[in-house]
Amino acid sequence: MSVRIAAIKEQAFAGLIISQLQEVGLNPIDISTSGHISLGGAEQYYYIAVVEEEAAKAKEALIDLGYEKYIIVR
Repeated sequence: MSVRIAAIKEQAFAGLIISQLQEVGLNPIDISTSGHISLGGAEQYYYIAVVEEEAAKAKEALIDLGYEKYIIVR
């Protein structure tokens, strides 16, 4: 089962973060298969998701990479 760990407004930036998580040995779900929300008049977010077993490590990696403000799982 996957867990959403971060929400990013730009798809390219989400892809960059996914690449950085892969570089530290994590396996985030491909952004093209990860769901995103786009409703009329609402902001769009791309979600970075990992398997449950990697959620804590992914959160630590996001903090180490300076992306703490994008974390949605506390």
